[in-house]
Amino acid sequence: MGGNLVEWGRLLKGNRMKATVFKVGMLVEHPNRPEWGVGKVSGVEEDRLHIFFKGNLEKKAKVILRSIISLTVAEDQTDPVLDSLPEASQEDGGWVLPKNYEKKMAAAAKLAAVG
Repeated sequence: MGGNLVEWGRLLKGNRMKATVFKVGMLVEHPNRPEWGVGKVSGVEEDRLHIFFKGNLEKKAKVILRSIISLTVAEDQTDPVLDSLPEASQEDGGWVLPKNYEKKMAAAAKLAAVG
């Protein structure tokens, strides 16, 4: 069995993909949470990404550990709702939306539905 593990290790080592470079503003998808929909990166730290997901939008960005979850870059880098997301600010080590974000998002959703 040890030989098989060595072969498997070589195979994995040889097929590693380049690490994705995430930037603020990028749209990404969580492979284990498709119901969250596309998300917008609001903060990038060493191993942490702070992301607002369209299908699970909350005042505080979700923190995703890159060493645990392999996010994918969304094929389409525009989204009418996330593009109109108000600017987040850094608070207590996280990223948060302004207090009135729900009103702004509701207005953006109405515009997206009409357009």
